Amino acid sequence: MDSFHEIIDSYESLKEKLNLLKGRRVQLSDGIKKNKIEQNRLAKEIVDLDKERDLAQLLAATIRIKATERFSRIVTEAIQSIYGSSAKFVIDLKPKNNRIHAVYNIEVIRKSHQRKLDIEESCGGGLGDIVAVGLRLVVSELYRKRGPLALDEPFKQLSKKRYGSIAAMFLQEITKTMSRQILMVTHNEEHLQYADKIFYVEQNKSGHSKIKVLNSNILE
Repeated sequence: MDSFHEIIDSYESLKEKLNLLKGRRVQLSDGIKKNKIEQNRLAKEIVDLDKERDLAQLLAATIRIKATERFSRIVTEAIQSIYGSSAKFVIDLKPKNNRIHAVYNIEVIRKSHQRKLDIEESCGGGLGDIVAVGLRLVVSELYRKRGPLALDEPFKQLSKKRYGSIAAMFLQEITKTMSRQILMVTHNEEHLQYADKIFYVEQNKSGHSKIKVLNSNILE
């Protein structure tokens, strides 16, 4: 009799364990279903992110090209205002170390042929001055800096006799076409006749700087 009760107790114990196992199985099964749903959701999210990344890369490439064209145009206008239409500023975009790097060149057209010159290696200081002013304009446009543009001896390496007046005329044109105020420090008197207002700085006998405000028409 005791053995029969033992068998019953064992059966009840096994039955309880079986129910627990069934409950655990249901939990695991539900977890697997939830994991599959989560996996599917994550897989879809990855696909969507890949699409967004591709679109962002396409938009970035488009913006980069448009920005390059605009930058090239502004600097080219600066160069051609001094040297004429035979020179053109060119930006070449080249991949390097998984990034896009800009290489600046001057494209010179001479009758039957054209060639590119590296600004840093092949171009003179005067041309470099013009490019530097053009790039300053580009950067200010890029970051939407609408305040005065300060230039310290911007054309110091440019021939004063050949291009002094032309360079100043270029800056005067910039103030009109781009609605920019330009503050320029210069020792070249050729530039003064194109200024709207002139501040003359001189050192007195005591070593202090004295500023005089002159109108441009006084020097004409």
